[in-house]
Amino acid sequence: QVNSSNAISELDEEFEGLYSILDEMKESMANTIQQEEARKIQALQDQLSQCSNALESSEELLELAAQSLDIKDPVEFLKVENIEQMCIRQMLVFL
Repeated sequence: QVNSSNAISELDEEFEGLYSILDEMKESMANTIQQEEARKIQALQDQLSQCSNALESSEELLELAAQSLDIKDPVEFLKVENIEQMCIRQMLVFL
């Protein structure tokens, strides 16, 4: 009877120890997953911001190009062309 009680007590202690280890591992893994999720969300938000900036630059460039089609004076046209080239360079930086 005493040996049986001791064996059960030892098994209970071992089970509790193993359960505690598993619980710690679960918490650690859950924390790792949350950190990875946060990192990926931040990366996606950064990409979205870059794409929004590139889209805005593209829209501005299209507006400028459309306006330049109406310019008759060659000197003014060259000024606009230089501005367009600067816009293109800026847009490429976002990409």
